[in-house]
Amino acid sequence: MSGATDPVLAAITALAERFDRLERETSGLREDTTQLREESSRLREDTTRLRVDLMARLDRQQDMLTSIRNDIGVNMATADRVREANKATRDDVAQLASQVSVIHRRLIQLEERFDRQAGT
Repeated sequence: MSGATDPVLAAITALAERFDRLERETSGLREDTTQLREESSRLREDTTRLRVDLMARLDRQQDMLTSIRNDIGVNMATADRVREANKATRDDVAQLASQVSVIHRRLIQLEERFDRQAGT
């Protein structure tokens, strides 16, 4: 009987060893899974933080771009006003030159008239 039980006991012992080894491997897999979950959670947090940081930076860059656009708009408006003032000044100078020319011709006419009357 002990001869018949030895192979059974040996098989049970072998199964027990396999079961222990399977239990250790399962425990290792559980630990790996737990670590993966933790790393996944950290990765998710890092991704969220990165997204928030990127959005904040994009907002700052958009604000800077808007400021630059506003500055360009103000400068363009100033340049337009200067150009208009310059044109108005040129127009005024041209008009004044025309008036001075008319006055000069009139003075010449008056001098000629005076000279004729004085010579008579």
